[in-house]
Amino acid sequence: MTTAKLIIFCGPPCSGKSTLARRLHEETGFRYLELDEIHCRLIPESSHTGKERDITYRAMHLMTECFLQVGSTVILDATYARPETRDDLKTLTSATDVPVFVIQCRVDPATAMRRFSERRGSHQAKDLTLERVQSLAQEFRYDRLGLNLDTAESFEQCLGRIRSYLETNPSC
Repeated sequence: MTTAKLIIFCGPPCSGKSTLARRLHEETGFRYLELDEIHCRLIPESSHTGKERDITYRAMHLMTECFLQVGSTVILDATYARPETRDDLKTLTSATDVPVFVIQCRVDPATAMRRFSERRGSHQAKDLTLERVQSLAQEFRYDRLGLNLDTAESFEQCLGRIRSYLETNPSC
């Protein structure tokens, strides 16, 4: 029997976390929870306030806890930029008895802005603008947990580093 894991993709908007997390989900079949998708389904007419996002994070963490309790590996995909959401995540990870793998997707502001522009308004977080993407990429607080992934590397290089990391014992 496979041991459940919690795999967390975080980073600023347009850092590549959703693309990489979805690809990992497609390869492995692990449960995949994306904050923006949950937010749109939970609060369809959202104005994307901090309070609404907090509700979405709590709902995503509750679903994660339920999946982990039945032995499923879960991939979480969210920015985790605000201290409150990081605190909620710490509460979730301390309440679980599974290995936790954190993948921080790094992106420079110019690349984030280019990626956002290429999406042509298709990003689910409707409150994002080019200026906000730039600001969030500049201000994102990275830490030393887990795998720090420079998403300027090729897609295949990033996936290779993720696969190798998931074969290790997590450091956090």
